[in-house]
Amino acid sequence: MLRRGWIGMALLVPAAVFIAVLPLRLVVGEGDIIGDDIGGSIWRGHIGGASWHGIDLGDLETHAGLWPPGLEFDGNVVRGRLTPDGIENLSGSIDDFAGLPLTQISLDGVTVGIDAKGCRHARGLLAVVATPLPQLGALSGPISCDNGVMRAVLHPDSGDARLDLSLDKNRRYRATLAVGGLPILVRSLLLAAGFETTETGVALTRDGQL
Repeated sequence: MLRRGWIGMALLVPAAVFIAVLPLRLVVGEGDIIGDDIGGSIWRGHIGGASWHGIDLGDLETHAGLWPPGLEFDGNVVRGRLTPDGIENLSGSIDDFAGLPLTQISLDGVTVGIDAKGCRHARGLLAVVATPLPQLGALSGPISCDNGVMRAVLHPDSGDARLDLSLDKNRRYRATLAVGGLPILVRSLLLAAGFETTETGVALTRDGQL
């Protein structure tokens, strides 16, 4: 019995050493994050020039936690925590989001849990600046889950505008920017830029996949 105990310990030691020095490079890809320079271990590492599906995340310093399990990251663009079922306390400001009519996206305490059916729970605040109409300023609002789809309905501090954002479990997104109460000239310019007429004004919809 004692001998079996020593054998078990002998097997556990190499496993513990392997985990302790496990390169960060081997686990980063699981969260679809890539980088120009990935170094260190899962316990303390660095991702230079990090990006997620083409979205620039800047340089990130990372370290793992045993319980609850997760990989914390902190950088000049975003900070937060990757977990086995999503992300926690994501905060920061991203200057560009490929495919969407948005100039800037700011996140404050965004937490999202995902399972096989899609978005399970979500909280936090989102604020964006719409590229076609920067004069609206930031449109902001909370994020939530709706039948497995992550959603956010954003409004400016003043003005008749609404931005609907959604992301499903297959990473298909839709963004609809609707604006009303526009002067005739501005309305005409937006229609020429691809907006469509609605009952209350004009709207632009973009679909895509991350």
